[in-house]
Amino acid sequence: MRGAGGGHGRGGDRRWKRGPGARESETDPNPIVLPRAISRALRQASAHPSVQSVQLSKQEDGWTYTEITIHTELPAAWRAVGKSPFGVLADEVVTVAFRDDFPLSSPWIVLRHDFPRFHPHIQPGKKTAPVRPCLVLGSPREVVQARGFVGLVDQLVEWLDRAASLDLNDPKHGWEPVRRD
Repeated sequence: MRGAGGGHGRGGDRRWKRGPGARESETDPNPIVLPRAISRALRQASAHPSVQSVQLSKQEDGWTYTEITIHTELPAAWRAVGKSPFGVLADEVVTVAFRDDFPLSSPWIVLRHDFPRFHPHIQPGKKTAPVRPCLVLGSPREVVQARGFVGLVDQLVEWLDRAASLDLNDPKHGWEPVRRD
């Protein structure tokens, strides 16, 4: 589903639907009811030029899980293969989980399970843990507060584009720690 559902009724947006190829319909007996701030964030994401799609996965225990497909800027030779030599796909599906109190809490952003862990700026964790990119110096919540969720999407798009060319470390910033896990 490319666009977000409209309708700003009391308690949230009731027009989001589950699953691939879902369509907005007022007659769906089991719509996902989103808090207004999450619905707005997903509309912002779906309007981003690098976002191919936004899909709602599920809601459970106060969390809303979405899958956002990001189109990465790969050179033509890499695009023909479908990925960069450093493991970034032409279209990366990223899971974004929102707590119901968003934007008071930061969304949780997770890359695909087999995303290469040799890249810098990935949060430390076990090999079986989800792959989480480090998008900002500081709190992602501050980015959301200052620039809206689209600001965090901008950071994610830039992170993926730079990871595609193994260019996440910036020499202008001086020494950056190397992960040893």
